[in-house]
Amino acid sequence: MCGGVCVLGDLRDAEPTVANEYEASKYADRAQDRMDRICVGLDGVELLHCEYEVEQPERENYGAQKDLRAQWYMAIWAGFMTLFTFGTLIVTSLGVHFVRQTLHQSAATNESAAGAAIAANKANEIM
Repeated sequence: MCGGVCVLGDLRDAEPTVANEYEASKYADRAQDRMDRICVGLDGVELLHCEYEVEQPERENYGAQKDLRAQWYMAIWAGFMTLFTFGTLIVTSLGVHFVRQTLHQSAATNESAAGAAIAANKANEIM
């Protein structure tokens, strides 16, 4: 049972890096070069269609990079929430323990008070 510590430890290796973002930007540059080579000589709707076909994978790659970063941040958040949940469990357990002790002490106090009342009644009967 390793909890949030293992989650956070595993995520350090999965952090989206600057290299990933650099690769995505290089891919965008290559898409522009491909667009210039492939779509040369086309006009009108054919040119727009060609540019869309060349640009679409670049947009998907950019979106995938953004999704990966969002997933990574959410995994970090989930790891911290796991740690906070365990902290809350410990604090709640301590609270329940102290309430239990208070109830036991109250019961003992009531028994002592009942014993004192009985002793007072016996003392009054003697007189």
